[in-house]
Amino acid sequence: MKDHIRQNQNFYQAELGEFPSDWPEATLNELNSGQSPALKAGPFGSSLTKDIYVKSGFKVYGQEQVIRGDLTYGNYFIDEKKYRELKSCAVTEGDILLSLVGTAGKLLVVNSSAKAGVINPRLIRFRFDSKKISSNFFKYMFESEIVQNHLETSAQGGTMAVLNAGMLKNLPIPLPVLPEQTTIANALSDVDALLTELENLIDKKQAIKTATMQQLLTGKTRLPQFATYTEGEKQGHKKGTKPSELGEIPEDWDVSTIADISLVPMQNGLFYEPARKGKGVPLINVSDMYTSAPISVESLELFNASKTELKAFKVNEGDLFFTRSSIVPNGIAFCNVLPKSDKKVVFDSHLIRVRVNPKIADYNYVYLNCLAKHSRLHLIANSKTATMTTIDQKAINCCPVLLPCKEEQTAIATILSDMDNEIQTLEQRLTKTRQIKQGMMQQLLTGRTRLPFKSLETEQDGGS
Repeated sequence: MKDHIRQNQNFYQAELGEFPSDWPEATLNELNSGQSPALKAGPFGSSLTKDIYVKSGFKVYGQEQVIRGDLTYGNYFIDEKKYRELKSCAVTEGDILLSLVGTAGKLLVVNSSAKAGVINPRLIRFRFDSKKISSNFFKYMFESEIVQNHLETSAQGGTMAVLNAGMLKNLPIPLPVLPEQTTIANALSDVDALLTELENLIDKKQAIKTATMQQLLTGKTRLPQFATYTEGEKQGHKKGTKPSELGEIPEDWDVSTIADISLVPMQNGLFYEPARKGKGVPLINVSDMYTSAPISVESLELFNASKTELKAFKVNEGDLFFTRSSIVPNGIAFCNVLPKSDKKVVFDSHLIRVRVNPKIADYNYVYLNCLAKHSRLHLIANSKTATMTTIDQKAINCCPVLLPCKEEQTAIATILSDMDNEIQTLEQRLTKTRQIKQGMMQQLLTGRTRLPFKSLETEQDGGS
């Protein structure tokens, strides 16, 4: 065995772009194994109807497995008789599945642990000669911008929604030698493994934060420094609970409302005119409410606000905002907060602003409380649904806030903020890793960067 890497290789102009001269092109149709066609569309819809499904048996693979990247997901099965009838649509190890809907060209490689089964009408199955092309190499090549841009250009109407087997069979793929394909696929697979690890870690941290919010913001779990009395006759004794309209709460907490803790009356924002965007001061609108927490001032679009509007709708650090409308009930009255900023910021009329009285409440605590279950249930229950879901100031004013002393509020907010910062750091790392992968794909799948790979040498070449 010997490491191979070709330096200073020549490039040639192929249909998909420039590639090394030792990467010849082959169409998907030419990569068939001789036993089965390279591309196979799923059966007609009438072949797989709900009335033929059984509780267990041979699995039916569809777009949900490809979208999730999980062959174990789903519970549609057919019996052995139907499986034999659809045997031409069966899957086996090394097959590659493409969903024709909703995945923008994402593929799923069938591994050895996959259950025997067939594809449904929304999938195309690729089955290639394993001596010509690696399934994993093909997956990365097909998902790359190189192929995706080519398909979008070729597709009727410029949309990936019209992908079909007839269109794909003549798709040309540049082919390095098989060991180099494997090396490229392994390098990208290692990055995918890191991405999955980061995604799982973020999900775990999010779940921990959600559980911690529910415990701390309801007083079910008290921070040690606030859990016992520190003076008086009860000094050293654990604090108890008391009944309230929200259930049992700590005996030293109160059920307050947004109106009770507001410094000034809540306010709707300025009227948004698209012609006035592009210059001026940062403007908070509905789309900014869901993208980050707290609101990212740097990412806000600019709006040419008048002097009167700047005075009336200028935002201060700690101002809370609620969305007035949403196309889904769970999106209504979604809360976000503005961090400290040196810039003048305004907000539009689709938002309601609340300014928290700092003598009564910590704005970060109130913001988090408005995302907690007891507040969200109230806000959703008091919204109105017609063509879209809306909420008025009265309903927000009545939103319940569980209020410990100011010091405990700040301590709770600090803990949850630290958890948010940890998650944000992981998300930034995830974004950077995704960017690294894109760069690697661009370099490795075009042959601009070549990796050493193992190849058998003949005895004449000195290998042994």
